[in-house]
Amino acid sequence: MNEPKLYSKHNSLQTTDNIHVIENFLGLIDWTKGDNQTAIDLGCGEGYTTANILLPKLPPSLTRLVGCDISEKMIRFAKKARRNSRLDFRQLDLMDGETCRRISGQFDHVFSFYCLHWIADQRKAFDNIRQLLKPGGDLLMSFLGTNPIYDVYESMSRNIQWASYFRKEMVSPYHNCKNAKQKVTKLLQEAGFQDLRCVVEDRQHVFTSLKHMEKSIIAVDPILPKLSPEERVQYIKDFTKEVRNIYSCNVKWFESGSTESTPVDYKLIIVYARKPSTSTTY
Repeated sequence: MNEPKLYSKHNSLQTTDNIHVIENFLGLIDWTKGDNQTAIDLGCGEGYTTANILLPKLPPSLTRLVGCDISEKMIRFAKKARRNSRLDFRQLDLMDGETCRRISGQFDHVFSFYCLHWIADQRKAFDNIRQLLKPGGDLLMSFLGTNPIYDVYESMSRNIQWASYFRKEMVSPYHNCKNAKQKVTKLLQEAGFQDLRCVVEDRQHVFTSLKHMEKSIIAVDPILPKLSPEERVQYIKDFTKEVRNIYSCNVKWFESGSTESTPVDYKLIIVYARKPSTSTTY
């Protein structure tokens, strides 16, 4: 996910879920820490959710919100497009433990929406998130569990032309997990969090057409930026074929018969947790 303009046009699924999580779970966050509270939004992408969905819901006691993403292009876009006196954007690799240690204990709250399913080493991610929080700080995160797109990626990984580009982090660590709630809870406990709440929700998003769905998938595909222009043409052709093969059973037509709608069923994992108020070494 390295093309901010493309992503901002084709992120209806992510935006819909982010609104759902913020509207229904933000109340879990503890705002009783006084004034001048700080928060960080990990994996903010081009900043729309951070600036337009999350920030307006935060109380005046939250005086600084930092949006972070591993992509320099996304952060450059966000800095230009999402300006606010309470808002800042920085490039950050959550898996860079040294960087996380340099800014450890700076934040009262951690948010993350549609980011953690891109990380293979979930325990390390939770350890680094814990580093960022002040004692007693809390987090609210959502990330994908199962989704048909992961079946597409796995199928593409068996294509000899594209197999070398495939990385395990392209598939959510929870895609083939029988009990994602239990696994996530265990990892958070091992990382030293408490007051855990984990919900795995069955979700459905309806794309207005197969073409719309394909563009949404291509907008976050991590392989495309690595390909030459000629390779991109062939890859998109092969990828689109796999998408249609795997999603075809879900295609429906409106009564008018003029427009197709594509419902996609998936599971969304939503987590709240708190770092202990007293210091403990893990």
